[in-house]
Amino acid sequence: MLTMTNRSSLRRKLLVGRICVVFAFLACSDLDNVIITKSANTTIQGGSPLNILDELGFVEFGSIDISDEQEFKNRGFDIDDVDSVKVDSVRLEVVSGDSLGFIDRIAFYAVAEDGRRELIAEGENFDANARLVNLDVTDVNLKTYAKQGSFSLGTEVEGTNPQNTTTIKATVALNIDVAVGQLLCGN
Repeated sequence: MLTMTNRSSLRRKLLVGRICVVFAFLACSDLDNVIITKSANTTIQGGSPLNILDELGFVEFGSIDISDEQEFKNRGFDIDDVDSVKVDSVRLEVVSGDSLGFIDRIAFYAVAEDGRRELIAEGENFDANARLVNLDVTDVNLKTYAKQGSFSLGTEVEGTNPQNTTTIKATVALNIDVAVGQLLCGN
């Protein structure tokens, strides 16, 4: 039979248990995520506005291998532990030259080694004086791309050459979710 003292003790234990569960959840919620930021520059020659653009060559995006990323390695993760790879953001910034107004539309794609591709971000109708823009990202999981080894990022562009030679920096942030939560938090 439960006495008043036993009930009070049981309630305290339940409360402490609930608090421990909440703290464990909060402590483990970001342990299994790694943000990897990749940047690349490209230079577009100035010229006649009659020259039509169809892509921008960000060479540094030619081979992305998540398992080779230092932050991923430092945390001791393995590519087989990856639950998802999602794009957090894609940003374009003019390093030198004209604004981004010469671009009518741009789309970024993840491209697998077998040629398969998936839209990850796009933007259009930039302000004529825009020198920094954040593209709209899609909610696509690139897990299969990452687990195949490496993948690249490609672009499709609609627009014309800028009046002056222009260098653009693209920055892509990838959010890697790893299954570590199952081991540490019992999920």
